[in-house]
Amino acid sequence: MFGSGKRWALACLLTSGIFSSAVAAQERTNIRLVERLMRAAFPALVDEELRVVITVETAFESDWQAYGFVGATVAERATHMNRTDGAPAPPLLDCFFHPAPKAEYLYEVRCRGSHVNSRSQQQFEEVVRQDATWSDAKTQATLARLGAKYAPDKREDFLRDTNLKRFEPVLGSIQEAHIEFWKYEKTDGPIHVSPYWRARIVSNSGNRVMCYSLTFEAFSGRLVGLSGEPCVSADAPKTAGSSKVTSGALTRVKSASAGVL
Repeated sequence: MFGSGKRWALACLLTSGIFSSAVAAQERTNIRLVERLMRAAFPALVDEELRVVITVETAFESDWQAYGFVGATVAERATHMNRTDGAPAPPLLDCFFHPAPKAEYLYEVRCRGSHVNSRSQQQFEEVVRQDATWSDAKTQATLARLGAKYAPDKREDFLRDTNLKRFEPVLGSIQEAHIEFWKYEKTDGPIHVSPYWRARIVSNSGNRVMCYSLTFEAFSGRLVGLSGEPCVSADAPKTAGSSKVTSGALTRVKSASAGVL
């Protein structure tokens, strides 16, 4: 899917004809960065016969050289044949990317769609909203009932299967990773529990130390969100109780209980 040739139907909606060559080059750089992340995040889709549409938004009202947002929608080629009413089926993936200036790194990524189990996530959140006495035990039980592969008690399975090193072509050399389940905290406001795992990563990328936060859904363990920025001294993840994976031993996890972001 994410490559050249007949396996990748790429439609770039670029109005580059009115922009300078520098802007067009920036758009191509942004797309290459997006492609590297999608290859790392969704390997199961790489060799599938799918339709990929890339949209690039270039800001030009104040600065024609500014970076733009990138969208990527992945769908089956004949989606209309999968619906009895003839309407297009929902996309497998619908992702939003916010590259930093000059595409030196990805500042923000969000993904939804059937490939990342968005409907199952919604079903979980609907159960939470209907229960005023939510608890961590109910999180565990509900995720298990809905068929989640990586409920909070499946920490070791998640750590083994996620393989964070596959993200290094995008994030840089991973030096530290703190991994934890998004745990329920009781507040006076509305109950909000999201079925996510979070990996807080420190990496070396060129001459920069980067801090990233990657979010994975619990049903199949696939990436649904990313945020990143250069680290400052106080940024390194030090959350008590999270599992830590250190450079040179990314599969060796220090024993720790589930933590809270």
